[in-house]
Amino acid sequence: MKKISLFLTFLLAMMYYGQTSDLVKYQFEGNLNSDPGAVGSPSITLVNATDFTFVAGGNPGQSLTTSVNKNKTTYIRLQVSTAGFTNLFLSFDGYGDKTKWEVYANTSGTVPAFNTASADYLGEYGNTLTWTAFTLSMSKFNNSPTVTVFLVPTVIIGNNELARMDNLRIFECKTPPAPAATSVQNFCTGAAVSALQATVSNPSHMIQWFNTASSATPLAANTTLVTGTYYAAQISNCGSISPKTPVSVTVNPILQAGVTIAASPGTSVCSGTPVTFTASAVNGGTAPTYQWQINGTSVTGATGASFTTATLNSGDQVRVIMTSNAVPCLTGSPATSNIITMTVYPPVSAGTVSYTSNSICIGGTATYSSNGTAGGTWSSSNTSVATVDSAGVVTGVAPGTATITYTLNSGCGTPASATADITVNPDVNAGTVSYSNNVVCVGSAVIYTTNGTQGGTWSSSNPAVAIVNSTGIVYGVAEGTAIITYTLNSGCGTAMSASQSVTVTALPVATVSVVGSGQICSNTSAIFTISGTPGHIVVYTINNGPVEMMSVPASGSSQIAILNATTDQTLRIINVTNGSCTNSTPSSATITIGGTSTYSSAGWSNGLPSNNGLSAVIAADYDTANGSIAACSCTVNPGATLTVSPDTFVEVLTDVINNGNLIVMSDGNLKQINNVNNTTPVTVRRHHTLTEARKEYNFVSSPVAGQNMKMIYGNNAANVPFVTVLRESTNSFVNATSTDYGVVAKGFSVREPRLAYVDLSGDDLPVDVAQYKGVPNNGDISLVFPTYTTGRGYNLAGNPYPSNLDLIELYANSTTALIDPTFRFWDNSVNDIYTQMGGAYQGYSYALFNAATDTDGFGIAAPGNGTGPKGTKIPNRVIKVSQAFMVRATGAGAQLNYNNSMRRTSNTDTVFFGKSSDRNRYRLQLVKPDGFTIQNGIAYFEAGKTDFGKEDSRIPNSSASDALFSFAGDAKVVINGRSAFTTGDVVQLGLRHFTAGTYKIQAVDREGVFAVGQSVYLKDKQLGVIADLTEGDYVFSSEAGEFTNRFEIVYLKEQKLATALSVKNGIEVYRDHSDFVVRSQAGNLEYLELYDASGRLLHTVKGKSNEIRFNAESLLNGMYLLKAKAKDGDYFTKKIRK
Repeated sequence: MKKISLFLTFLLAMMYYGQTSDLVKYQFEGNLNSDPGAVGSPSITLVNATDFTFVAGGNPGQSLTTSVNKNKTTYIRLQVSTAGFTNLFLSFDGYGDKTKWEVYANTSGTVPAFNTASADYLGEYGNTLTWTAFTLSMSKFNNSPTVTVFLVPTVIIGNNELARMDNLRIFECKTPPAPAATSVQNFCTGAAVSALQATVSNPSHMIQWFNTASSATPLAANTTLVTGTYYAAQISNCGSISPKTPVSVTVNPILQAGVTIAASPGTSVCSGTPVTFTASAVNGGTAPTYQWQINGTSVTGATGASFTTATLNSGDQVRVIMTSNAVPCLTGSPATSNIITMTVYPPVSAGTVSYTSNSICIGGTATYSSNGTAGGTWSSSNTSVATVDSAGVVTGVAPGTATITYTLNSGCGTPASATADITVNPDVNAGTVSYSNNVVCVGSAVIYTTNGTQGGTWSSSNPAVAIVNSTGIVYGVAEGTAIITYTLNSGCGTAMSASQSVTVTALPVATVSVVGSGQICSNTSAIFTISGTPGHIVVYTINNGPVEMMSVPASGSSQIAILNATTDQTLRIINVTNGSCTNSTPSSATITIGGTSTYSSAGWSNGLPSNNGLSAVIAADYDTANGSIAACSCTVNPGATLTVSPDTFVEVLTDVINNGNLIVMSDGNLKQINNVNNTTPVTVRRHHTLTEARKEYNFVSSPVAGQNMKMIYGNNAANVPFVTVLRESTNSFVNATSTDYGVVAKGFSVREPRLAYVDLSGDDLPVDVAQYKGVPNNGDISLVFPTYTTGRGYNLAGNPYPSNLDLIELYANSTTALIDPTFRFWDNSVNDIYTQMGGAYQGYSYALFNAATDTDGFGIAAPGNGTGPKGTKIPNRVIKVSQAFMVRATGAGAQLNYNNSMRRTSNTDTVFFGKSSDRNRYRLQLVKPDGFTIQNGIAYFEAGKTDFGKEDSRIPNSSASDALFSFAGDAKVVINGRSAFTTGDVVQLGLRHFTAGTYKIQAVDREGVFAVGQSVYLKDKQLGVIADLTEGDYVFSSEAGEFTNRFEIVYLKEQKLATALSVKNGIEVYRDHSDFVVRSQAGNLEYLELYDASGRLLHTVKGKSNEIRFNAESLLNGMYLLKAKAKDGDYFTKKIRK
């Protein structure tokens, strides 16, 4: 089967490409119709037709498919007349799985026995899963009236397997015509049959050659040709052979081309002698061509049988390339001749004259030489200028120019000579360089000249600083110094160059920049900064107006302000001068007047107003949680709500206009900068932490005008049991009146809302939120304390603004001489007192803040009343919205002066506990067994002092059952502002205990040096113990009572008490008249400190030697303590008496 398949594939290829003629062809495109053009009256029948189907996926379209059984009862019957046709074939495309097609044919039309052994059997094909062509010969049915073909699908393995057929065809393979060929063909000896030429009539046919007209065996392609006749036949690709065409062949001998050359007059000549080369050709033909070459390179134009040249060099190799036109069977062309190598003898030459120098001074020499043939003579054209000897040494005689010649008088090509000039230079001098100015500005020029010999060149040592042209004009390039040099490049003398320095001064530079973002609010100041070198004069103009002038101050910059600007402002610098140089390069800056940015549902029309000169218009609900606002003005349109959320702000330069709803939430801030009169109300809310019993009081103040404090909880007076004010004259709290509500910045003590809380606000307010509604307070406000009673002076004041307030600035702006800097903040979380008792209250429910302690004040928490919890609220310089406080006047005429510059938008003062702080301070805490904690603040700063002052806050309750205090002088204080920190300071502590027990002392909130390694030592003089509070708490036991001499704070742990052995250890103390003297025998002393009996530091004396003395005349009589430190780190202490 494999052999049959290969043969059938070959026949199929011939069928497809050859000259064929279809009798009939079926493509089974859904029917049994044959293709157009069928002959022989074909008919086709499907036996057991129901077993056949037309299925898509044939080759290439649909195919005829059947399910195959072993009984061979299903088949295709095709009948056709082949009359008039010969060389017949049958083909089809088959596809099958475990099946094959068997083909039978006869002329009787009877159904044969489907047995491959029968006479009707033609061939078979099958068992392939790819479409494959199948072709077989039907030549025994050539020219038959009727032929019946049976195509039987047969199963190979199994049963009910599919067999498929497509492109069923019966065709005739035709005999091709005789091929065309040239009747006479010529070849050279050795040619083969494959060289013969004939033409097929169809590109798919092939040519075969025969040695006789009757021969049936073709010649092999490599058969060698001989003179005679050969025959060509055309073979079709379906196997038919054409008649033969005779061709007469002549085989010619091969002609070998060659050439030789000869030289005349010979191969050895003198340089420049013409030499003729002649070629002799072999088998050159009737018109050979030539190409002469020298050293392998073709000579242009040398294409004749002879070649003449007079430019040969010794060693040149000459040959010729001959191209023959001899025919036929020429070989070896082009042919290369023999090579002739020439020997050429050169003539003598004077060569080229060179010299050690061609410019000399009078009396000077230079050596001239030639690279030509030796043996010549030297001569000078002008011996009055220069002479030359036989060795070529030239000597200058006088200024001028002479020609020095080298001459050869014998030899081939003589006479020959070579020359070179010599210049004898006169004596010259560069002279002295002078200038119009040796200081020049960048971009300007000065003139440099010389009184010496002219004709020299100018140069600069540093062209990056200054350049100079050929006439001595010097241009400044950059700041610096350069050397300008005049140089004589010829001539003789000892001064060939002269120089002077030039200093280039940089152009003065001034720049202008804007202060801020470059966009401002209308009617505000447009501020420019002009920066430059101090002392330089800047000429400028504003908005192209009058020309103005300023001198740059020592700081290097100055600000120019255009007040109340309503249009864009441009400052343009025209020029800047330093007195010698002027820079006219312009510089300008522009400040624009901002417009309006409207917030709608689509967002901000011009971006978020944020200190960028924009006014804000709120046209849709906006919450500052999405971005705080810093605008020129702020308008809330009807129907819109602006919510100022906690820890955000609205900061406005001018107007706040609320035509909708503006709500400042607790810890939100509404700040105005300018003093404008507000006319539209806003809502301000404040969250309060309420107690369970609702009996405590809060100190509050209204941020809006005319607020009835009875209505702040749920807009229902019944919710607020009491609103009281502090009456200074009686030092007691009384019920507030409507007149009190009209006093801006007044503080109120408001009791917490009742348990039976009813909200009538319509705003769904929680019980712990106080709400203020009204026109927001703004601008300058003065709270005058109308009365002053000696020994009293307590008043209740508060923050009058809907933004936070800086208490330090408020204190500084008020009548500080008449106001105690210690402010009291009521902490209702540390007591169970439900009746306000005025300034006479001696309990521990106030947190304290001293505005004069250090630059930002210092505060301590409220301790409580002995049964309440420890206070956790430590006041700082920030007073929050609606917060009130107690302040004490110390004389008549006291008042608090508020203004907008004190207003803040941050909710807390910056707290730098730890090493980030530049303040040296901490808090001490006394902790009782029940957890009750009392604080004492210790702060060191330059303006502080050890005696009592404004920076110190006295203990608020001198009779409290428990207390922790320190001493400022002899005053008991709870905030102790001390002078700049030194490690020698000693802080005396006092404690009071109601009962005996175990207590703790702690150091907390350490800042500055106390956070970076400086220890705080507690010295227990009773037990002789020194404890480092930075390492942990000090726990001790104590009896009841007050103790002022047991504890002190020190900052140096190692202290040694003086003894009778002090002198033996090398340190002695003695009296010398009015002086005390401390002397060390072991080395220098670093410092000495003198303390009084209470531990106050009185004097510090720095040491430079082994002796320190101090005068004691100013000391009162009594006991004192000396402490000294030696350079080796050892300490010495001794009690002395005056």
